[in-house]
Amino acid sequence: MREAQLRFARSATADVIGKIQKEFAIAMKTSNPDLDITISAGGALRNAGEDFKDLYKKADTALYLAKKEKGQLKIYKEQ
Repeated sequence: MREAQLRFARSATADVIGKIQKEFAIAMKTSNPDLDITISAGGALRNAGEDFKDLYKKADTALYLAKKEKGQLKIYKEQ
């Protein structure tokens, strides 16, 4: 059950961020066609009992992986 919930959460997050990235790209191309600006996003799912500091670290790790791929979304996965 937990794995299905995780898949759903990752998919829903990717959908929302994908829409934001698409709208941002359209706005940037319209107002600043000479600039190549993208949005990178990182996310993490909170485990029961996990504190904010640990959750933030996981999301930050995912963000830096996304930045390396320029304009991507990464969701932190437990190892």
